[in-house]
Amino acid sequence: MLNDLALSVTELLPKPATQPRSWTLEAEPCVLFNSSPAAALADGARRVLIGQDSPDTLIVAGHYGHAVPFPIGDYEFVRVDQAAPQRIASAILRTILPDLDQHAARTEGSGRRLLRRMRAQHTLVLAVPEGAIASAVCEGQSLCWTPSPGTAAKATVNERGDMVTITAGLTLATVERALPVVLPHGPSPWTTLNSVYGPVARRLIAAHHGLRTHKNEDRPGTDIIDTTELGYTAVDRPLSVALKLPVPQRATPTARVTLTTTTGLDLATALIPKLSH
Repeated sequence: MLNDLALSVTELLPKPATQPRSWTLEAEPCVLFNSSPAAALADGARRVLIGQDSPDTLIVAGHYGHAVPFPIGDYEFVRVDQAAPQRIASAILRTILPDLDQHAARTEGSGRRLLRRMRAQHTLVLAVPEGAIASAVCEGQSLCWTPSPGTAAKATVNERGDMVTITAGLTLATVERALPVVLPHGPSPWTTLNSVYGPVARRLIAAHHGLRTHKNEDRPGTDIIDTTELGYTAVDRPLSVALKLPVPQRATPTARVTLTTTTGLDLATALIPKLSH
């Protein structure tokens, strides 16, 4: 079961542009820290384990390697009855791979970090769709481009080369297509629509339950809500999403939304094509 599931997951993970090879299932069996069996995926530099934590729960974990005292990195639990390959691949992109990259970057010298950052920037350029690549311009550690007419996007690699911040002014239709790439599965119990201002914000929160209201800004000199900001921040994990939108606009496909997200390189490269029509 684990091997079949892991094999399906490898087919969903994008080819890592900065790693030696595509994701493959290791032939040798392995075990987790609790001695339960696990399947291992590897791309030549990184390793991910999918194992049985309990009869009802799977664990998906990054593997730092045996050279460290505790080799298991970040992880997510997935109920067996919800363990679709798409959900596990999403957890790997959103949580596991950023943690593995951060762990590797922390142990590198300045030269290796420079190389990592340059490779990350090159990877972002390759992720821009062909129809938008003519507009792409590199500015320092940032890549700027026009995903579609009337929109703008910027992706900035951090100093260590292990995280990317994307900021894009987009339409509501594009944001709705992009959010499922970065937001986790499952409802969020802390947000009710009564506390959300504006039809666009209500539509986004109703469809993407990981979002919550972060703040509202009044129109200068009044007590009228002019702008609202929605967001999602993963606790102790390298992922954040923020959406800033004017309140007085209808929830039509052309409504304007500013998306900002900070995440790992693999997830960023999966997101960039979704920002274009």
